[in-house]
Amino acid sequence: NSVTNTTDGGELESKLVWNLSSRSLTEEEYRTLEKGLSYNRISSINRPKLISNVEYLFHNISGIEKESTDYRKWDENPDDFANKEVRVLEPRQLSLAADLKSTTEKFFHDAQKSIKIRSNKNITDINDNKILLGLSKDPSILVTRPDKGRGVVVLDRHDYVKKLEDILSDTSKFKLLDKDPTISRENKLTNLLREMRKEEYLTQGEYRYIKPVGSVPARLYGLPKVHKANVPLRPIVSCIQSYNYRIGKFLANIIKSIRTNTYSLKNNAEFLKFLVENKTLANNNKMISFDIESLFTNIPVEETIDIACEKLYYTKPELRPYIPENYFRKLMYIATTGTHFLFNEKYYDQCDGVSMGTPLAALLAEIFMENFEEKYLPTLLNNNETKLLAWRRYVDDTFTIFKNDVNEDDIRQLLNTFHPCIKFTVESEIHGTIPFLDVTVKRHNDGFDTTVYRKKTTTKLMAKWDSLVPKSYKTASINAYVNRALRVCSSSDFLFR
Repeated sequence: NSVTNTTDGGELESKLVWNLSSRSLTEEEYRTLEKGLSYNRISSINRPKLISNVEYLFHNISGIEKESTDYRKWDENPDDFANKEVRVLEPRQLSLAADLKSTTEKFFHDAQKSIKIRSNKNITDINDNKILLGLSKDPSILVTRPDKGRGVVVLDRHDYVKKLEDILSDTSKFKLLDKDPTISRENKLTNLLREMRKEEYLTQGEYRYIKPVGSVPARLYGLPKVHKANVPLRPIVSCIQSYNYRIGKFLANIIKSIRTNTYSLKNNAEFLKFLVENKTLANNNKMISFDIESLFTNIPVEETIDIACEKLYYTKPELRPYIPENYFRKLMYIATTGTHFLFNEKYYDQCDGVSMGTPLAALLAEIFMENFEEKYLPTLLNNNETKLLAWRRYVDDTFTIFKNDVNEDDIRQLLNTFHPCIKFTVESEIHGTIPFLDVTVKRHNDGFDTTVYRKKTTTKLMAKWDSLVPKSYKTASINAYVNRALRVCSSSDFLFR
């Protein structure tokens, strides 16, 4: 069935495509975009890129280290390298290389054959590619996905740039740089890691893993929040090849052990279990949801690093890492406030807060909020006036149960006095019902009923069956929706409604 309609003014609109640009899309352009950004069409395979990616995989799984610093000095003093074996493959590595080469060649030829057969049968893919190419060549628009859910959003590029630059204009959070600091920061981190390796605070394997080589600046982009007024952007920083990306992953593995999870939820399964275990709280009480405004960009980095160090080195000595605290702090600052990124041909530092997309972002947000809850929630739990009965949080969304006569706005104002960086918005139940995560919760005298919650902007877009992706991906999408319904719905009536 068509998901594209015509408005009273004659403009086309779509349930899957938000055209927020000044360009009018044709019906064919809508039809093409409605298949989604993950829809794979006929395309050629870049053989050099394929081989390069497989070589990178081989390099990582075979334990080979390629010392780039040696190559940089080759021209300066080639005599130092006369008798040095930079890379020697062992028999097992040679065997692996041969297997990978054979598998790669077979994949390339099979894929080319499949693409050729499909191209002879499917003219639609060829037309779609022409339409997408035409859209990509229009410099006035930008095509992206929404912040939540699936779909396609078309924006005016100048509006997109302005919204992100408005975010970057906050000098308390961001600093404009004169030049790209990647090389100097990479060298500084390498020197620090070399010093730590010399003092045996890093193993050779750890040193090889986190040592930056060939780094590039992180990239900033924004995802439009189509469900909110004026469509603000959620800033995301892509750090995968940045100089401090691996040090962030390394540190995340250390500090994840200090999490307490007293009030936090991992997923909706834990939330559903919580409702079952606390069904006695449903009768004559009130459900209220609190949302933290811009949690990631408002996390105080220095304070959060202090919290992590306090727990690692003093409160929980059994978790103390083998890295001394002074080195640990240096690495933490490099992995957080040392992150710079590129946007619109300008370089920026993030002075405070953490960016979504960085390895430590979610973990630091959790550590800070767990400390916030440990410090301030007893004030609510032990206070007869606030009458808080239960508190559970998933990232920046909080589900609470209070006595029925409490005023939710009074609670919000009290919460907003606890810390200058953390501000809450509030949503109360309506007729005994409230959404939380992807669950609609309705309370009654004997407990809670639950069913799947879908936002108004939900597109229900799934992998198309004729898309060039493995069949297992398509069946997995169906299984995920079915399993979620079975898990969330508390009765068969809700399941088949």
